[in-house]
Amino acid sequence: MRRAVTTAQRAFSSRFAVQPQKASTSSVPDRSTLEKGTVQPTVLKPFVSASLQHEDLFNFEKLVHVDEMFKARLHYGHKVLD
Repeated sequence: MRRAVTTAQRAFSSRFAVQPQKASTSSVPDRSTLEKGTVQPTVLKPFVSASLQHEDLFNFEKLVHVDEMFKARLHYGHKVLD
């Protein structure tokens, strides 16, 4: 007797499993580069996407200042209202 197979069972079949793609060497750092990156983070900068290369991507420096955040005690994890 044939067993009816539901769609959910078929979806999790190993036949339909996506094979992992081999990463290109230019987009993923190798182990030695990652180890160097723990000491010197600038080594990993070429592996960061171009959109994140800009220091202030969302122009936060126009919205807030470090002095204001410090006075509001945000470094403690909360804002104190005066």
